[in-house]
Amino acid sequence: MKVKNKAMVAGVLAGAAAMTVLGTGVAQAADPQWPSANYQLCGNIRDSGGAGVGGVSISGDLYDPTVSSTVPVASYPIPPATVTTAADGGYCLQGASSLVNVIQNNGGWVKLHGTKAGTPVNFGTWESSGIYLSDFFSQWAFPLQSAYGFDGVY
Repeated sequence: MKVKNKAMVAGVLAGAAAMTVLGTGVAQAADPQWPSANYQLCGNIRDSGGAGVGGVSISGDLYDPTVSSTVPVASYPIPPATVTTAADGGYCLQGASSLVNVIQNNGGWVKLHGTKAGTPVNFGTWESSGIYLSDFFSQWAFPLQSAYGFDGVY
């Protein structure tokens, strides 16, 4: 009887592990979208139910208080200036070391924008007031010089 109970427990545990690995069949955003290289700003776009939303165009503007104009994050200096979210809603904007310099040394900040089919993404404070040095530190993807968790709702 003990062997049968052990086999049953092992079967239940294996089933639970498979459900964890395979998921429930609902498209969920990678939580969180993790950077794969230095100088990336990453996040997830979800619908109001929490499912990831693919095909959203994401861009970011870098504000440098030492100059009078705004520069798109990715053209400061690595294009493309806009990325599209993956099917699970994840995205990463790619910047360069000069992005870090503007944020860290010039007091600059980044504002995010996103749209799909003409409908804007709500990035909250990442869009209205911006992403500052303190935000980068609190969202730091150590050991990379990147940050994550800049999520929006579509």
